[in-house]
Amino acid sequence: MLAVALFCALLLSGCTVSKMSTLEELSKPFTGVYECTRMTYGGEEAALGKCTLELAYGGGFCVHYALESGAEGSIEGTYSADPSRGEITFTAPFGRRRVSRTFPMREGKIAVEEIVLGKLLRAEFSR
Repeated sequence: MLAVALFCALLLSGCTVSKMSTLEELSKPFTGVYECTRMTYGGEEAALGKCTLELAYGGGFCVHYALESGAEGSIEGTYSADPSRGEITFTAPFGRRRVSRTFPMREGKIAVEEIVLGKLLRAEFSR
C-alpha cells in the first residue's frame, strides 16, 4: 500500500525520472580534500611544500599552498563537476573578473594544466 501511495505521489508531482539527479550527483563522492602529489612549472619539478585542494559539498573550493620558497596562501572559488564526462570546472576571481577553467577528473585524480606567466604549470591532485 505504501509503495502505491509513493508511486501516485511521484506521478502527481509532475516530476519525471529523467529530470531527477543521479545518485552520484546527489552524493557527490568527489567532495573532500585532495593532495597535490606532483607539480611541474616550465617542465621542471616545482619546489612543492604542501598544497591541497578542498572540494566542499555546496560547490565551493579552496586551494591552500605553502611552497618550499616560503610562499603561502589560498585561492577560493566555486566548482561544478560532471562525473559522467570526467570533468570539473573551477571559477575564481582573477583581478576584476571571474575566470573559469575545466580540467579532467578521473579515478580520484584531478589534473590541472594552465599557462602561468608564460610557462606551463602542471599539477596532479589525488585523494
